[in-house]
Amino acid sequence: MLETEEPILGEIAGYDGGERDPSRLRQLIDEIEATAGELPLREVGRLAALEAERVLIGRMLQQTNWNRKQAARRLGVSYKTLLQKIKGCGLSPD
Repeated sequence: MLETEEPILGEIAGYDGGERDPSRLRQLIDEIEATAGELPLREVGRLAALEAERVLIGRMLQQTNWNRKQAARRLGVSYKTLLQKIKGCGLSPD
């Protein structure tokens, strides 16, 4: 049994200091804890999945220097799907 969520956060996020907003997943967990019982478990899972997707897509875009076609291929999704997810996640090149 885990005493804290730190090992999971480290595994999911894998932040190396150069990532954007490494505290977003931590903030999401804190919000969920603060409103314990108010959010259905399904919603908690949906929010966590969206954040994990945002982090993964952001990393892949950085690795490919924002070559969206190459990123889509590496992620195993269509180009159109990737464009929709980039928009939905609010990602943009810095």
